[in-house]
Amino acid sequence: MGNEILKKESIFKQLTRRKLQILGSILALLIIAGVLSGVYLYQKVKKSRAAREIAFIGEKPNRTTIFPCDIGWNCVYSIPADETRYDDDDIIIDRSTLRIYGRHRFKNMTIKNAGILTTSEIAPNISYNPTTFELTDEGKDQKVDFELSGILRFETGGKIDVSGQGYRGGDPHQGDGSYGDCGLPIPSRCGQGDGPGAGQNAERWDSNPVIGGGGGYGGIGGLGYGNVIDRNPATGGPFYGDLTSSLSTLWHGSGGGSARMTGLGYYYRGAAGGGAAKITASDIQTDGFGGNGIFANGSRPSASECYYNPVLPLAVTMACGGAGSGGSVYLRLTNYSGSAGVNADAGTGVTTRPESKGQDGALVLKGLNYNAINPKISLSARGGDGGSNESAAASNDYRYSSGGGGRILVEVIPYYTMKKWLEPVERSSNALVRDFNPYALRVGDKIKVGIRVSNLTVGTVIEDSILWDNSASAGSKKCIPYDISVWGTYANDKVTWTYPGGGGQPDFYYYCQVKK
Repeated sequence: MGNEILKKESIFKQLTRRKLQILGSILALLIIAGVLSGVYLYQKVKKSRAAREIAFIGEKPNRTTIFPCDIGWNCVYSIPADETRYDDDDIIIDRSTLRIYGRHRFKNMTIKNAGILTTSEIAPNISYNPTTFELTDEGKDQKVDFELSGILRFETGGKIDVSGQGYRGGDPHQGDGSYGDCGLPIPSRCGQGDGPGAGQNAERWDSNPVIGGGGGYGGIGGLGYGNVIDRNPATGGPFYGDLTSSLSTLWHGSGGGSARMTGLGYYYRGAAGGGAAKITASDIQTDGFGGNGIFANGSRPSASECYYNPVLPLAVTMACGGAGSGGSVYLRLTNYSGSAGVNADAGTGVTTRPESKGQDGALVLKGLNYNAINPKISLSARGGDGGSNESAAASNDYRYSSGGGGRILVEVIPYYTMKKWLEPVERSSNALVRDFNPYALRVGDKIKVGIRVSNLTVGTVIEDSILWDNSASAGSKKCIPYDISVWGTYANDKVTWTYPGGGGQPDFYYYCQVKK
């Protein structure tokens, strides 16, 4: 009996040992599988990360720099204002977002597969020069500003987008939150938008509509609804800047005013204005894919940033900040052959008050006629829409004042070659004319200056600085023009011709006499 019991115990121990061995083997296999899986995933992630690293192809001066991104990833790169290692490279932005700051110089640029070139929005309450409207040092580099020696190309939804990166909208939480804390009897900047064209803040104690004024820039911002003192409409921001300027100073769009329904405790921020972009290139090309283009639009408040009770009529209860104005886009090109649009539109929305519509902005073309541009190109600096008569029940919409439009300048830089020559005409002494050196100026000498230009196009501007000897021994002698060929004018020590077309390839010339 005892032997039988011992035999059973031995069999049980063997079975148990075998089970443990099997379980150990399974556990070991699971561990090995886990390690192999981990190594695989690590290599995959490593490979994915490597694919998203900046790629340099070739060596300077013919180097291509790629800012890539895998599908499903959110890849953001940046080039600081003082970074020069990408200068003169071909730049490719592929599915990624590239933020640049300050001014840069590249060769060619391609933005493709929904890639975005942008910068960052400027800080709230930032200061600016009230005369020139230039931002202080803190914000002066927050713009897209670059020069290409070659082509800017958009493919498959690539774009340059500085929308909403201008002056910030008004902050309704400035002050202590009590009614009229914005500075009665005279409202202060409390809740007003930022920027030279800031929309005015609006405030009400009761439940009647309160809407901040729209930001202004190229056009005046739309009227809001209600304000601190007498409940008249909060005013839209003013126009600023010179319509005829070269936009060498890039101005940002201004923010809309905030809205405060103090009695009910509702506070809503105004929307930001559009940013600024300055681009110099030989050409802009596109593949015709939708979404390509350059955008500097103002922002609009979203539905979640407004108070709207759908049970009550829209005119009874409503609070929303004003929309921002459009920003600036300045293009300097030798050609514009693509179909990429340029937009500096204001933030916009639906409103039952036509006066809440923002004024259209400015569109300036230099060196070309709008009708001569590729008809597929859209240049738009519209103010935000207004004037809809839809009821709240029918449209299920909210309303706010619209911003003013931004500004767009497209300047064509004609490509031409110029050859200049000098001919002696008369000597002030008895010396022979053939011994005359036009660069050794003597008072009374007369000289003919000739200029031959190839590849002339309509609107080509030719400039020539006059001969001038400013050495101490010469005593500041100038050769003053007195006979200038057709289309030419003289001002500020320069002779300038603007070619109107239809004249073949003429020579340009003028005569001048040396005077002290």
